[in-house]
Amino acid sequence: MIGADWREGTAYHEQAPPTAGDLPEDADALNGAETATCMDVYKPYRW
Repeated sequence: MIGADWREGTAYHEQAPPTAGDLPEDADALNGAETATCMDVYKPYRW
């Protein structure tokens, strides 16, 4: 069954499984030392 937000058609077409090493172009490796790329944690959840 397809949800109400489905844009077109009545069926979901099965896609081929990804192959090993197949990453999207926009997949960037992040380093934990890069503090500018991290999202701030909501203050009540900091300890």
